[in-house]
Amino acid sequence: MLRYDHDCDQRIDDGGTAPDLLSVAEAARLLRISQSTLWRWIGHGLVPAYRIGPKRVWLKRSELVSITAPAQHGERHGRNEIGNGRTVERLLTSAERERGLAAIAEGRKFQAKLLAARGGAAFDPPGWELLHESREERLRHLL
Repeated sequence: MLRYDHDCDQRIDDGGTAPDLLSVAEAARLLRISQSTLWRWIGHGLVPAYRIGPKRVWLKRSELVSITAPAQHGERHGRNEIGNGRTVERLLTSAERERGLAAIAEGRKFQAKLLAARGGAAFDPPGWELLHESREERLRHLL
């Protein structure tokens, strides 16, 4: 049976030791993140959580330690697996960065080629206006 020890501000089990379970608020304070961030991580399956009853959600302190990882320096952002199929942001390698920059350069060349074929004139009206008009027309037909 759990009871609350107001002197040390934590739940105490019958054995007199603090249990391994933390509420979402306690875990967020421990990780120094907002509760909404922690709920989002739980929803995405990045943090294992346990429902007790219809409303209570608890996290194991030992499992919170397993989601922490040392930060890497000197690379660009990307994605990296950390175990259990979960991914976290990681920095891009220089090869990945170069491939991305080359793709952007190729896209700009293609754009210039299309503009040259049209005599330097962009589409009139712009595509986003046509898309907006099309959506409005569809909405009128649905209502």
